Amino acid sequence: DKGYISVVTGNHDLPRVAFGRDEEELKTVFAFILSLPTVPLIYYGDEIGMDYTRLKNKDGGYCRTGARTPMQWTDGKNAGFSETDGELYLPLNADYEAVNVERQKEREDSLLNTVLRLVEAKRNHPELFSARTGIELVSDTYPLVFDLLHL
Repeated sequence: DKGYISVVTGNHDLPRVAFGRDEEELKTVFAFILSLPTVPLIYYGDEIGMDYTRLKNKDGGYCRTGARTPMQWTDGKNAGFSETDGELYLPLNADYEAVNVERQKEREDSLLNTVLRLVEAKRNHPELFSARTGIELVSDTYPLVFDLLHL
C-alpha cells in the first residue's frame, strides 16, 4: 500500500547488465528480473545485450560514459541512431553490426525476442504482477521455473 519495488537492469551511471555476460546468461538475468513481483525497468539497449564500452567521460570524470553510447537499431549508418554525416557525441559500440534491434528481430532465439516473450508472460500471469490485488501468493510453492527454450 506504500508503492512498488522496482528492479532496474541499469542506468546511465552503471556498467551495462551485459558487461561480462554472454547472451544465454543475459536470458537468465532477464527471466529472473521479469519473474519478480516488481515493476521492471529496462535501460535502453539492455534488451539487445548492448555491451559496456570503457570510455572516459567527456568531462574527464568516472568511466560511466560506456553505458551512454548510441542505441544500436541497425547495422547501417550510425547504427540507425542518427542520420548525421558528422561525428556523434559518443562513439558507437564496436559490435553494433552484430548486436542491434534489426538483426535480433530476425532471430527467434535472440535476447530481444526472449525479453519480449518474458514481458508478455509477465503481462499474462497474475502471479508475476507487481500489484497483488485479489491474488494470494503461496509462499511454499517454489521454485519458479522458466523453460527458456520453449518460452
